[in-house]
Amino acid sequence: VDRVQSLLDDALRIFESKYNKEHPAYIKTKHNLGRFHLYQGRYAEAALVLKEVNNAYIQFFGEFHPDYLRSLEDLAVVSWKQKDYETANKQFKQVISTYLELVEKNFAAMSEYEKGQYWAGVRPSILKFYNYASSRALEDPQLLTEMYNIQLKTKGILFSTSARIRDEILGGDNQKLKSLYLEWQQAKEDLLLYYTYSKTQLDNLKIDLKGAEAKANQLEKELSRQSSDFAAANKLPTTTLSQVKSSLSPTDVAIETIGFPGFENSFTTNKKYAFLIADPNSEHPGLAILENGNELDGKYAKGYRNMVRLKIDNPILYEQYWQAVDKKLGGVKNVHLSLDGVYFQVNISALRKPDNTYVSDGINFHLYSSTRDLVDKNESRATSKKADFFGFPDYGNKGLLAALPGTKVEIDAVSQITRSNGYTVRAFLENNASETNFKKIASPSLLHVATHGFFLQQSESSQEKVLGIEVSQAKDNPLLRSGLMLSNAEQAMSASKYQSSNEVSAVDNGILTAYEVLTLNLKNTDLVVLSACETGLGEIKSGEGVYGLQRAFQVAGAQSVIMSLWKVSDEATKNLMTHFYREWMSGKTKNAAFIAAQKRLRQDFPEPYYWGAFVLLN
Repeated sequence: VDRVQSLLDDALRIFESKYNKEHPAYIKTKHNLGRFHLYQGRYAEAALVLKEVNNAYIQFFGEFHPDYLRSLEDLAVVSWKQKDYETANKQFKQVISTYLELVEKNFAAMSEYEKGQYWAGVRPSILKFYNYASSRALEDPQLLTEMYNIQLKTKGILFSTSARIRDEILGGDNQKLKSLYLEWQQAKEDLLLYYTYSKTQLDNLKIDLKGAEAKANQLEKELSRQSSDFAAANKLPTTTLSQVKSSLSPTDVAIETIGFPGFENSFTTNKKYAFLIADPNSEHPGLAILENGNELDGKYAKGYRNMVRLKIDNPILYEQYWQAVDKKLGGVKNVHLSLDGVYFQVNISALRKPDNTYVSDGINFHLYSSTRDLVDKNESRATSKKADFFGFPDYGNKGLLAALPGTKVEIDAVSQITRSNGYTVRAFLENNASETNFKKIASPSLLHVATHGFFLQQSESSQEKVLGIEVSQAKDNPLLRSGLMLSNAEQAMSASKYQSSNEVSAVDNGILTAYEVLTLNLKNTDLVVLSACETGLGEIKSGEGVYGLQRAFQVAGAQSVIMSLWKVSDEATKNLMTHFYREWMSGKTKNAAFIAAQKRLRQDFPEPYYWGAFVLLN
């Protein structure tokens, strides 16, 4: 660090001599000098340099150039640290509004991968503002309103654009566009097959994996270019805090959970969780902030998993994960909660308080991908009462997967309840519970799956394949590491390599990955019930949600998803599902029926290990 200043000074002298002070190399080096002053906490020097740089950038590049925006962002931080809050407010606002304008403009021409890369470059600017806003919440609560509105606009930004893209294409009448979409879909399916091959197989079959990926990306760009409607589907949400509050009853609150790294003069390794609490009776959101995010993600998450595994209660987990928020919820009956980070793995409602009651004894929880869904919620989009049930698959005779006879009893019971309430029911059991039949699903109003689910952490395996997927590909894509086991799954599990002619095709190998779920047509599906172990797990991406089965089914079009956070007994699962369907079919909303079913299950299985395993999203 002690050499940085002299090296930058040398570079500036060289560039000024070789070029001039208006040359980009000189200006960028000066920008680095200003950032170094900021990093060192020399704010007056940083301000002097960064203002000069910012003026040069706006002159030569314009207000949308990324270098200009980065320098303005650095100036906003300097203003913050110098306690010039009025200037900091204006600078942060300009940076974020411009970035979001660029996101909206550029996303339409990007592939999904490129969107992810682009957003990864923009999001740190928003996280700096979140640090600024939360640090000044008491003095300037208007910042919390701005923070909430930004979260409404950007939460799940990659997921929401994907869902809108699919709806826009399949719901339109442009046959050429649909054809292009189907070609893109086929390209993605080809990629899935190629991902199952080893590197040697790809070479032997002369398959250009990079070329196939490029083709899928190019088709996706072409979809955007051919349709202005398709491009418009990438518009960011316009929902505001005011609209969210107007959708709440007097005893309701809406809460956005935001996990973000702390920021001093640069980002730190200390994570925080902020809870923005929207109360219909207050102008600005309330704030509860937990400074020990690393412990919540680490040792307390481990403690929570141990609590579940050992079927015991530990009030310290309530104190760590929820007490600070709970203190701000006096008199509240319904909490509409949007989760982030480790909170996707913790069922708040099933935490025991020091007085031996559970959080859900006093509050009803309604979980959402984003609280903006409160404004545009439809209890049912289903156009017909069709229900598809999959369960009790015949996995094979190798003994690698335990048979689940309880799933047959479960499906017999719940299909009878739905049939008696006017649903047209199709039940796929044993060999019929196949991947082929699953992929033929055509937007049923209800889809219920009772089988083994899985999520694999990033594999360090030396094998070429895990569950039929080539390891290097599975490492990079969490959607290839989560899925459902269907009939004949054991054959793919036992095959470490493809044996040419007698190996099962990846298109129907009995293992349905979340990546494959993306291509399903669930456009009018009201509810997907994943009555399987650990279907709520996946790779957590801050601000985006869980990359796993729940995300995949939502991208495919499902409005609501019931899923599990840990393994639980067949008997408890069957009872919960039976109670839920009876309550739901009696006329209650999905959420009211789910809460009632959990309370009923508690009478027979009082430990939260049983009744807290499943959650309902959206």
